Amino acid sequence: MIPNSHTINQLLEVFKKHLDTLSKRKKKLYNIAYILIAGENDSYEEIDKLGDIAKELGIGVSLLKYNEIEFFDYKSITDERYEELFLRLKEKGIKVTLSNRYRTRKIGGCGTLMINRLNCTTF
Repeated sequence: MIPNSHTINQLLEVFKKHLDTLSKRKKKLYNIAYILIAGENDSYEEIDKLGDIAKELGIGVSLLKYNEIEFFDYKSITDERYEELFLRLKEKGIKVTLSNRYRTRKIGGCGTLMINRLNCTTF
């Protein structure tokens, strides 16, 4: 979903090399921030792959719920699906955290805050 980006394997190689230089204590500070978008990256297959990557890297996952923005067609997942995917990762032994209540509010989260600040009406 990131245009003009490197492949996931290239990105993971860079991340692995960096993590290998860290102490266990510092490595615990790293997480994969994963924004769930309904119908785009919330399938069991993708969540299981995310879990495999986190296990391989030895880091946790910050599971984030997408905040809908009126200018984009992407949709947020339901609260039930959010909890289901959280539990699926937990069952795989992954250290996983959820968005706090402020990030899941309509005016919360990085993208929506920036859009509101810019007072954008078109893209």
